Amino acid sequence: MKKEKLFLSNKNIPENEYSQRIFKGMYVENPAIQYLVFIPLIILLTVYAFIGIKMTWWEYGLVFLGSLGFWTVFEYVTHRYFFHANPKSTWMQKLLDSMHRAHHEYPNDSRVMLINPLISVPVAGALALTVSLIIGVYVLPFMAGIMSIYLLYDWFHFASHNKNYNNWWFQMMKRHHMKHHYQDNLKNYGFISTVWDKVLDTEIEESTKKQQVSVESE
Repeated sequence: MKKEKLFLSNKNIPENEYSQRIFKGMYVENPAIQYLVFIPLIILLTVYAFIGIKMTWWEYGLVFLGSLGFWTVFEYVTHRYFFHANPKSTWMQKLLDSMHRAHHEYPNDSRVMLINPLISVPVAGALALTVSLIIGVYVLPFMAGIMSIYLLYDWFHFASHNKNYNNWWFQMMKRHHMKHHYQDNLKNYGFISTVWDKVLDTEIEESTKKQQVSVESE
């Protein structure tokens, strides 16, 4: 498969191009909006699970942790097979252009990093409805976990392009993500976890030159 063009500029998308390429209302620029919307929802789901359903701590905790594992699969599959798809539909092309391709071409434009809750909340609702048909009331801790890790996902993605925290996990994941942007767009799909990139052999390996230097220094 032919690799996508890596990026056009580290500056912002030109205003005229932005208005043409991005669906209106697709994004928000203030990261605080995500927390103001999703933290109350997480609290409501948790309170209702314990008070309304009388769920035990171990039931809640087990499903909550399971949702985090589900997210690592979800983010990998969505990123690899949806965001990097090549649909024939013009509408779908513009949707993917809005949601991901513009970000690849202008990776440091903060205007195309955080999905508007007016979009993400209905998507979460559709996921909750689907999952509830399978696990019933356990959808409460499941969605609390999904929303929690979604906030971590959003924070990390925004921070990886705008911050440089001196933290081993942050630095490791930032390098992983930056390689996806600047070295190979068809590898390193994971954001929160690198597990599936390792398992499915889509992790960018160290360059041969670096490996040779390492061997020669021993």
